[in-house]
Amino acid sequence: AVMSSLLGGLSLFLYSIKKLGDGIRGAFGGELKTVLHNLSYNKTVSFLSGLVVCAVTQSLSLVAVLLVNFVSGELLQMESCIPILLGACVGSTFISYLVVFNITKYGLLFVFSGYFLNFTATTNKVEQFGDALFGLGLIFYSMELMSSAFSFVKHDINFLLFLAKMENPWLGMLVSTAFTGLIQSSGATMGILLSLSRQGMLGMDASMGLMLGANVGTCVTGLLAAIGQSRDALRLASVLMLIRILASLVVLPFHHQFSAFVRFLIRMPRKSKTPAKVTLFLATSHTVFNFLMALAVLPFTHQFARMIRVLIPDVPSKAHRPGRLTAVFGGQEGKGKDKKDTKKAV
Repeated sequence: AVMSSLLGGLSLFLYSIKKLGDGIRGAFGGELKTVLHNLSYNKTVSFLSGLVVCAVTQSLSLVAVLLVNFVSGELLQMESCIPILLGACVGSTFISYLVVFNITKYGLLFVFSGYFLNFTATTNKVEQFGDALFGLGLIFYSMELMSSAFSFVKHDINFLLFLAKMENPWLGMLVSTAFTGLIQSSGATMGILLSLSRQGMLGMDASMGLMLGANVGTCVTGLLAAIGQSRDALRLASVLMLIRILASLVVLPFHHQFSAFVRFLIRMPRKSKTPAKVTLFLATSHTVFNFLMALAVLPFTHQFARMIRVLIPDVPSKAHRPGRLTAVFGGQEGKGKDKKDTKKAV
């Protein structure tokens, strides 16, 4: 029963994120593309536009896929998309606070409201907005399902031993990166972590590495979207993973200092380990990590773009590739042919 509730809640969460993204894209897809395209001329404005769009859609994957398509279609340059992605990273963290402030208990009310809007809609936009609201309600409800599932494993010794191993932030990051890459959703991973912390099963040290891994693992979606696209699209998908890996490697050795900074921001005593406080700590550390990462990288987006161009160089055009025989014999094949042609002319 516990495993079915957990897996069912996770499946419902993944489906609801897709439902929310599809609804937002259907209702405001044109507007989102226009906003992202028209506000890409300035780093600060680009950052804020990415933050707002991702805060509304709650899907970093949606924003990443849109930008990959823009770059592949040569509508935007890769360099101008990096600030948008950084803003989207920050915006994607806001949903965690809905769990902190216990808004998830109203999930079924949102489901009903979304269904009612969809059922009574007279325009396609209202119908799609109803779908988005329905998806948002399912997100809340699935989080409640996962939280209730974890309440039954509080005293499971094997599960508690597994969580104890996650106190090592390096191991926690590796496990979380693999899991998030597999399900392609940092939101789902954070939902599980927040559910664990609400049940008092996750401490601050363990949550740090797991949170960082969720940030790295979610970049897999962008890489998959870049398959078969242009070289710049692949670079854009790769640069976010590179930035997040570097940021995580910088934070991990100083995770105690980072934790102290987050505790200072939320006025959390060092010895406080109540589930509510740890949940707030986890949500805040998620936001602070992405905000500090964006703050550090924004002035150097062009340098990161140049670095990724070196790491992922252009593929030589077939027209300029030397033939196999020409490459081997240093052009002797062509010389021999010229000699034959000269004899025929004589």
